[in-house]
Amino acid sequence: MSASTVEDLLALAGRHGLELETAIDPECGIDTPQDLDGLEALLELAVSDDTCAQLLNAWNLFADIARSVGATLDDRGPKASKCYDKVFYGNNLECITPAGEHYSPDFSASEQRLIAEILNRGRTILASRLQVDPETEHTPEQPHRNQ
Repeated sequence: MSASTVEDLLALAGRHGLELETAIDPECGIDTPQDLDGLEALLELAVSDDTCAQLLNAWNLFADIARSVGATLDDRGPKASKCYDKVFYGNNLECITPAGEHYSPDFSASEQRLIAEILNRGRTILASRLQVDPETEHTPEQPHRNQ
């Protein structure tokens, strides 16, 4: 399942009886949906605040989803924590980054692989909860519409 526009996302959520937690305003572009496809490609690009923000948003989203369904991203060890911290500080938030300073993390190949593995686990957890039976168009937890 995927949605490429805010309108598609709202329709998809409605079909599955889901209410989006944050209002999405297509007119203003507020709270645009998180793109979860191709995140690993971001690790190949030059690191920027935007790249780190996208990675951090996806990582946090997957962690929240995993926790809510009793699963784990397995992202709490020292190596994963170091990667998370690099991504977090790479956002260069004003409240954390001293004035006139800028942090640009450098991810080793092993750190890139670890981040990719964590994101893939998150997508796998999410996909396992969003599987739709094409015959009945319902998720495993949702009753069939005709029942």
